[in-house]
Amino acid sequence: MPRIVGHPVRRFANQRGETLVEVLIAVVLIGAIASAYFATATTQTRASSLNRELVQADAVARSYVELSKAVVRNGCTPGSPFTVDTSTFPNCYTPSTPTSGPHQQICPTTTQPQIIDLTVTTPDNTAAHLSFEVLAP
Repeated sequence: MPRIVGHPVRRFANQRGETLVEVLIAVVLIGAIASAYFATATTQTRASSLNRELVQADAVARSYVELSKAVVRNGCTPGSPFTVDTSTFPNCYTPSTPTSGPHQQICPTTTQPQIIDLTVTTPDNTAAHLSFEVLAP
């Protein structure tokens, strides 16, 4: 409707526009919702990555246990330390056992099992622990 100078513009109920306050509130709400979504997505991605690393560390630890049992089964001298070939493990996952103390990697006797404590360190420096027993055949 063209405006005639000197005459006020009449607005009908269905022609009401949004005020600046309403627009600002909408922008703030959209920003808060978007921020919450991205924060949730980031947390979920980080948790998923950490879980994947721990699952891989668990697989490395179980492989190490099986290789240790094979070394003992194939004959090692009771009381002497033994080594496990870790060349097939992923580069960033480091298995380690105590080098001294009661739970170190020593060949067991046929009557007394040897408890070995194993720690696998992930690329994120998270540690997965596993204790296992070996017994000479």
